[in-house]
Amino acid sequence: MNEYIIDFQSKGTLVFDKRKNEKTALITNPKLEQEINVPICYPVTSLEDRLIGEVVSFLPERNRVELKNGTETSTLIIGGNEELILRTKDSKYDVGTVELDDMKTEEAEQMKNIGFSKGYKIRSSQEKATLNFFEGQGKQRAMLSSETSDFKRFLPIILYSRIKSDLVGRTLKKNIPVSDSLRVAKNQDDGKFVKFVKENFTPRMLDNAFSYQDQEGEKARFFEYLDNGLRPVILNGPTGNGKSVLAKDYACSRRLPFYFDTGNSSFRLSSAIGKFVPTPGNATFSPGSLTLAAIFGGVYTMEEMAQIPQDELTGLNIFLETMELPIITHFGHEVITANPNFRFAATGNFHGNYTTNELNDAFLQRFAQIKMGYPSRDNTVDILQARAPGLDYKTAETITDIMTEMRSEAGAFSKDLGLKGAVEIAQRLKMKTGIPLRNLFEDNIINPLTTYEKSADNSQNPLYTKLTSVLDKYA
Repeated sequence: MNEYIIDFQSKGTLVFDKRKNEKTALITNPKLEQEINVPICYPVTSLEDRLIGEVVSFLPERNRVELKNGTETSTLIIGGNEELILRTKDSKYDVGTVELDDMKTEEAEQMKNIGFSKGYKIRSSQEKATLNFFEGQGKQRAMLSSETSDFKRFLPIILYSRIKSDLVGRTLKKNIPVSDSLRVAKNQDDGKFVKFVKENFTPRMLDNAFSYQDQEGEKARFFEYLDNGLRPVILNGPTGNGKSVLAKDYACSRRLPFYFDTGNSSFRLSSAIGKFVPTPGNATFSPGSLTLAAIFGGVYTMEEMAQIPQDELTGLNIFLETMELPIITHFGHEVITANPNFRFAATGNFHGNYTTNELNDAFLQRFAQIKMGYPSRDNTVDILQARAPGLDYKTAETITDIMTEMRSEAGAFSKDLGLKGAVEIAQRLKMKTGIPLRNLFEDNIINPLTTYEKSADNSQNPLYTKLTSVLDKYA
């Protein structure tokens, strides 16, 4: 049996190995400002000041605390109602809370006398461990007992309360550091139409936006490219993987107006610029989303750009290079110079299996292009819990596992399986829906994917059969 005394001190946490009768590690508390950036790192060193691991907190943005120790990772997942689950490479531990009321009278009295405040029972199929906290004389200590594992894999649980207390009164600074813009502002007086728009229109601001869950650094790259403002950016990836979420996250984080248009084969660039509308007297030119974003200095997102004919997009070439937009309005001819804060982003799935439209290299090379995949398993669970607040971890995990298997089957049929259906299922389950889980998956995921399979009898359709067979595993 391994036993450790954990001494929580002002500048760090000291770990004492009772069996060896020696101090074995020190976890250093980071110095936190009023505004914090995630993740927060707690270095774990030996008494000789040798780094032996690092506890990384993703709270409060994501519900997990993680130990990184060489190739070993130990992750504490915080589910709904403070449900705790500890995952390692080879084990899953259920973590149960222990209070004095859970103990026999004599044991409870003894524990109360020595300052017991709370405890955890930690169980996996391979071993059991206990973690008890004690308070007295202004100090806090803990006792960890485990059958086989050393203290390191349990550090996320040991530090969880300390990390939560460190966050009290602090705010999360979500913004990625702003890069200085390299775009040079042109000194030019507003024309009559620009003045008309500023007097009669209000910038479209987002009150809030979901924070995009980064996979491989694409969020930081996207933010930096748009901050610099030299080139527009294409987000290229399958449906429902967060491209639009990332664009909105940028606009909200940078407090910029947000505008968008959705592309298709009949999309016309002139509609994004604006059109004349009937008014009493003479017709008035009403600005489109692109023009409004250029005037107010907002983020313009062209969704599904892969579907727009090349001839229509060619009209963007000069504008994206010069940031000047010539238009004819009810005031006559005018050249709009884009606000220095104007940013252009495009989204779409440009893979040949998903579009017969092929844009030429001369156009595409005017953009930086970030290729994006689907969120990882852990990130998918986090996204579902964020979109359906209070959803328990196990339910989010089950939805994720079903989705992952279905996505593999759908990919063989050149079909994308995004997160929109999964989010809908998570939200309905949180609403205590009476619709069975199987029907939720059929209505929101399976049926939309198999709408155009040949037979009216679903049992004769190969993709439908494969997707329902996945669902049968979890019935």
